[in-house]
Amino acid sequence: MLKAVIFEDELDFYWEHIFRLEGKLRYRVFFDGKEAGTTEKTHWEFEGLEPQTTHTVAVETYLDTALYGSVAELTVTTAARRRRLDVTAAPYFAARDGKTLSTEAIQRALDDCKEGETVYFPAGEYLTGALNLHSGTELYIDRGATLQGSACPEDYLPQIPTRFEGYERLCYRALLNAGTMDHSGPCNCHDITLRGGGRIRGGGKALCDAVIDRERERLKDFLATLGDSVKEYECDRTIPGRARPCLLNINNTRGFLLTRLDVGFGAAWNIHTTYSEDILISLSKISSVGVWNGDGWDPDSSERCTMYGCFFDTQDDAIAVKSGKNPEGNRIGRPCRDICIFDCEGTQGIALGSEMSGGIENVRIWDCRIYNTVRGLRAKVTRKRGGYIRNVMVARVTVPVISVDSLYACNDDGEGADTPSLLENFYFEYMHLTGLTRHNIEYPPITVVGFPEPEYHVRNLTVRHVEIEPLPSGKHHTLNTDFVTGLTLEDVNFL
Repeated sequence: MLKAVIFEDELDFYWEHIFRLEGKLRYRVFFDGKEAGTTEKTHWEFEGLEPQTTHTVAVETYLDTALYGSVAELTVTTAARRRRLDVTAAPYFAARDGKTLSTEAIQRALDDCKEGETVYFPAGEYLTGALNLHSGTELYIDRGATLQGSACPEDYLPQIPTRFEGYERLCYRALLNAGTMDHSGPCNCHDITLRGGGRIRGGGKALCDAVIDRERERLKDFLATLGDSVKEYECDRTIPGRARPCLLNINNTRGFLLTRLDVGFGAAWNIHTTYSEDILISLSKISSVGVWNGDGWDPDSSERCTMYGCFFDTQDDAIAVKSGKNPEGNRIGRPCRDICIFDCEGTQGIALGSEMSGGIENVRIWDCRIYNTVRGLRAKVTRKRGGYIRNVMVARVTVPVISVDSLYACNDDGEGADTPSLLENFYFEYMHLTGLTRHNIEYPPITVVGFPEPEYHVRNLTVRHVEIEPLPSGKHHTLNTDFVTGLTLEDVNFL
């Protein structure tokens, strides 16, 4: 089924990969009856169109050289041209010198934005603190424009309710905030769009360190009481660091679109979407090198989330799918599900967990290339988590290693769940594994390890049509499999 993203002068189309086929898939794309080209990817973009014009796009799928199935076709009309609210013009007069704090001016423009309007940032650098988005808001950050978050913690106060590392808590506000967090309620914000070709930058390492120092002082009496239990945390920065602001904090929002932007260097995670639905992130770059715990995108207890055509250069996980932690996550019980990730590339890996106590299910990943990472593509849990990860399908991915395991040892503080986590129904095909992880560490290319109890073994995992590169050291590859029920390895080739 074809899906379309519609703007006044652009149309983006994407569709899903077909799993469990023997052979190579490719596609012919037609625009208004004329062939636009062929591709092995599952998306195509048309630019330079006129507003309010109708177009028909068709996609033919070929398996090897034969037409496969029926032709997918979709007719859509480009949007009407939106009225621009220029943040540098009257009545806002936001500075674009990168030095003058323009939070109030930009927030006024955002508050004024109505249906059919766009908050427009022409070329320049706009220094700002935390900003709030409301339903129907569109930001257009033009090429040459940077929305730059300050490095001052006070610019992100007051703290607001959010979720971080699996726990609901108060955190500093993000640079861009949408929706009000409510794990028991429906979406209370809708239709947020960020686009334009420019950049969104957070306060980065400077803001990260400043918030941690501020919180460490505030919590010094509590931290002194922890004693040996501090070993359950990743490091001594974990507790004060949990209050750090993300770059984008999207809560209880239905319909969030980020496309054609260069974003990154939040003080913590970059794009965090919690209790939200219908999320699409495409054709963008996400960076965070040098920022501790700097994940790229964290879909958290959210549904129908899609990312494609993105490049990552992150300090921590490029993508980490989450759903809460330990008994709190079990009790809230909101899974992260129906996740599609395709045609993405870059450093670090794709993780399912470790905070997954509300459950993760129905994840499809294809056509990705991942390198310079510790584990690559990993479903990771601890005994304390409970919950489940299930129904995961992966195809045509190049990655150092595949891991589906209970061996994760970080971020394991707090009370444990009543039962271990359940990992079941994983399917991998047409994979290329290097076995060489970050810092040139050689690692088993396939690790599948469940819990010792038979009912909590990893269940039903298939790996087929896999190429594994030789290790530079000349050592033989070993596969690490233990406590697994229903493991199938088919056509696994050591090159």
